[in-house]
Amino acid sequence: LSAAACCTWPAVDPEPGRGDEVSCAMAFAVADSELPDIDERLVEPETRYEMLDGELIYVAPADPPHGERHVQLCALLEAHTGPAFEVACDQLTRTSKVDDFAPDASVYPAGPDPASGRRQLEQLAFEIVNAQAMRVAARKAAKLTARGVRRIFAVDVDKLRVLEWAAVPGQWTQLDATGHIADAALAVPLPISSLIHTVKV
Repeated sequence: LSAAACCTWPAVDPEPGRGDEVSCAMAFAVADSELPDIDERLVEPETRYEMLDGELIYVAPADPPHGERHVQLCALLEAHTGPAFEVACDQLTRTSKVDDFAPDASVYPAGPDPASGRRQLEQLAFEIVNAQAMRVAARKAAKLTARGVRRIFAVDVDKLRVLEWAAVPGQWTQLDATGHIADAALAVPLPISSLIHTVKV
């Protein structure tokens, strides 16, 4: 799929009439040029800054329930992956010459990349979002997809739902809350309900 074959991506939010449009030409532009290594930084690690479309962005600390769900998400992913995969929280990934940002959680192969000797690209990425963050999450999802991340998910803490990014037509699709996320990067399927409800009893 090339940028020329794409149109404009609509619907950041799957509800009709909501959300901004995301240009797939923007996302796939990185595929047409030499990409930097995923660990080649534009921003200083261990700070609260990311780079998105060449703009330095401050990422504020989380309040409840975002912060609480963040911890739960990482714990669930760690419990559902085997020794062949690692789970990281807030790990920066360079997606293009002008982008360097961190998904809330990432799942990536445990071994080093055969070519670079560094870590491998994540196969799954997760964002914890609310209504205000959906637009930014869509921009990030498009860029992660263009870089080669296989699947990107959003956990909407306000509406208690989980969504998966679809590169074509370029929008979020809500997943069945009673279903599971099954993937080769997961040792066992991950119940979607555990992502949207607290696991504490």
